Amino acid sequence: MAAQARLRLLSTLTFLVVHVATTAPAAATSCPPRTCGNLTIAYPFWLPDQQPSSSSAPPCGPSAFQVDSHGGRASLARSFEQETPS
Repeated sequence: MAAQARLRLLSTLTFLVVHVATTAPAAATSCPPRTCGNLTIAYPFWLPDQQPSSSSAPPCGPSAFQVDSHGGRASLARSFEQETPS
C-alpha cells in the first residue's frame, strides 16, 4: 500500500473515532455510572431501579443493555435472543 493511501486511511479512521467520541448519545453524558456490588455499571449498560426512565427522561441505555442487580450480582435483564423479532 502506498504511503499516500495509508495516510488517507489513517486520517479517515482518526476522523471517525473523534466524530463518534464527540457525538455520544445524551444518555451517555446525562446518566452517571452506578454500582452493583463491586461492579461499576456505565453506558450503554444501565440499572432501571437506580436510573429510572420517564416520559421526560429516556432510559440510560438501550433496552438490550438493561442490567438487573440482585444481592450485589449483576445480570442482563434480557437475553439477546429475546430481541430477535419472531
